[in-house]
Amino acid sequence: SLGFTSSQALQNHIFAAFLQEDWKVNRRLTLNFGLRWEVETPYTERYNRMSYAFDQNAKLPVNVPGMDLRGGILFAGVDGNPRRSGRVDGNNFGPRVGFAYSVLPKTVLRGGYGLFFGGQSYNTDFLGAVGAFDANTSYVASIDGGATPYTSLANLFPSGLRQPLGSSAGLMAQVGDSLTFFDLERVNPYNQQWQFSVQRELPSQIVVEAAYLGMLSLKQLESFNFNEKPDRYLPLGAAENTAVPNPFLGIFPSTSTLGTGNTLPQRRFWVAYPQFNSLTIQGANTGRAIYHALQVKGEKRLTRGLSFLATYTNSKLIDNNTTSIINVRKYRSISSLDQPQVLRIAFAYQVPFRFQGGMGAKLANHLVSGWLAGGFASFASGQPLSISDTNGRP
Repeated sequence: SLGFTSSQALQNHIFAAFLQEDWKVNRRLTLNFGLRWEVETPYTERYNRMSYAFDQNAKLPVNVPGMDLRGGILFAGVDGNPRRSGRVDGNNFGPRVGFAYSVLPKTVLRGGYGLFFGGQSYNTDFLGAVGAFDANTSYVASIDGGATPYTSLANLFPSGLRQPLGSSAGLMAQVGDSLTFFDLERVNPYNQQWQFSVQRELPSQIVVEAAYLGMLSLKQLESFNFNEKPDRYLPLGAAENTAVPNPFLGIFPSTSTLGTGNTLPQRRFWVAYPQFNSLTIQGANTGRAIYHALQVKGEKRLTRGLSFLATYTNSKLIDNNTTSIINVRKYRSISSLDQPQVLRIAFAYQVPFRFQGGMGAKLANHLVSGWLAGGFASFASGQPLSISDTNGRP
């Protein structure tokens, strides 16, 4: 490729406020109450070099015979659009409640629930960039999936080099090329967490604890191919590769992928927005997962030079995947991050060497006393195997 990609000077804000009350009902029972509110503003760009939304119904200002082309990008800070790359999600209230109850002098029950929000900016790599602000021209080797060569080394860019158009491109921005946009209706993902545990103090400064932990994650941000081929065309098989006359030739920019070549494959006209070579939506709130775990912990506090900590978790993480929003397919399966068995052990031991006597003993003490031995071990189940297929998920 030749040219440059425009930089972005981005800024967003995160505000939060919380209230918390700890109420010691009596010497055996303590209650905790809290409420947190937070808001994260979508990014702004210093010179508005970013998109605001994708208008699915906007009619393109060009006439392609036999086609009613709709769908185009709206720019931030243009035509009355806000400067932000989306709407502000201000409804993020997270309640928390907990308790601690001393059943016996050395036995405590604890429990709690909380709702926690995640940030949009930390859950996606897309920052609202639009290629119309760039002047980057990619080399096109073939326009029919590699069936025939389109260019040669003698003339790498037969249609010339692109120039940055910026927001002046309007709805024609990236027409004939690829476009990525944010879901305007996206909100912050969040998870609900709950826990119940029992803690017991044993002799020799040892504490053991057993707990159940649950977590439900909702509205996770995901991306999808908005120009995915609809399932109704699957029975046509290889007909998708049939070469048909290119109706965009001479209408779309000659530097665009679809504005070159006399023919295009038939599948190009089976998608919702054929004016884009590819179309990707980012930030769709479609992901969800649920986690259950039994957690056991044993801890020996420092006595006689020895301390140790051992933890064990038996858990299951389940994803509810939406793999397409054009051909709705939903799967409930073990998560690719699931590790059902995890054991970790750590210890520290003050070596109890000490000599009594004169100068020789003092010298020996300097050499052998004050030493600390420590260690750490971790054992975990492997993650599930990932199985894929060239024709989609098996």
